[in-house]
Amino acid sequence: MQGDYLPRCLVPIPIEDFAAIAEAGKDVELPCDLYDLVIVTQSCDLLKPRKPRFVALSPIYRIAEFEAVNEAFKKKGKWNEVLKGRIEGLHLLASPEDPANNQDALVVDFRLV
Repeated sequence: MQGDYLPRCLVPIPIEDFAAIAEAGKDVELPCDLYDLVIVTQSCDLLKPRKPRFVALSPIYRIAEFEAVNEAFKKKGKWNEVLKGRIEGLHLLASPEDPANNQDALVVDFRLV
């Protein structure tokens, strides 16, 4: 359903020459990474008798993981801007393990689908 949390999903990483290799009829081995994901396709579409061919997913990170690659978010007050909806494409969720602990909160990056 929309909003479901899918931890540790294997996601293929596209390579530059994928189309050329595939056209040549050769097997293509894609590198993969593990991501935590959230389903963004609407539940009503997922429940239709004729299921969608593709489902949209967005990555979800622990705040510490996100800050490790986005230094600007380490600044005091930056997460309050996200909470207020002032930073487009990001959304905070409570930690599934400890909802009261803000340091274990999750951030969904809707800029990546």
